[in-house]
Amino acid sequence: LKRIYVSLLTISKAKCVLLAVNYTEDLLTVHEREVAEMKVYYSMHEKILKLVEKRECYFHKMIEFEVSLTV
Repeated sequence: LKRIYVSLLTISKAKCVLLAVNYTEDLLTVHEREVAEMKVYYSMHEKILKLVEKRECYFHKMIEFEVSLTV
């Protein structure tokens, strides 16, 4: 998948880690824990995430088709 669907809370926590000025061992541990959790989440929900991505692709193609009809 090119992207993963996560909550806004997860995104805001990730931004805090990425924007940190001092990278400490504790911060690295938090980051590694988050990565491990996301991998578990993805493996548990891989099938549905791929279907969501496929649906999104078809939806964008439908919009492009509709736009081409109105032009």
